[in-house]
Amino acid sequence: MIKSHFKNLKKGSTIHYCHNEKKNINSAIIFVYDLEINKDFIFKNIDGEVEDFFNIEINEIYKILENRQLKPNCIIPLADFFVRKLKNEFPKKGINEIKRILRTYE
Repeated sequence: MIKSHFKNLKKGSTIHYCHNEKKNINSAIIFVYDLEINKDFIFKNIDGEVEDFFNIEINEIYKILENRQLKPNCIIPLADFFVRKLKNEFPKKGINEIKRILRTYE
């Protein structure tokens, strides 16, 4: 990523969560950063962790979630983003439920 793009980088949240993997409990931390980019910017995977990058409209995210196209731990930063940045776009009851779930993982 070009250095000038980092001027828009802002610390979002730090989320601790636990998950079961076979018979083990794993603890992990997700560091969320907000980076505003233009639609033409192309990300390049350099660590092998991310399979692909693509832009979608926010109202189409439910299709990806319904089809289970994301790993479960990828949903956590999405939910965090909705609560922090888009809470007025969703019903208050839904946002409160997301907040409750995220607190469970702290």
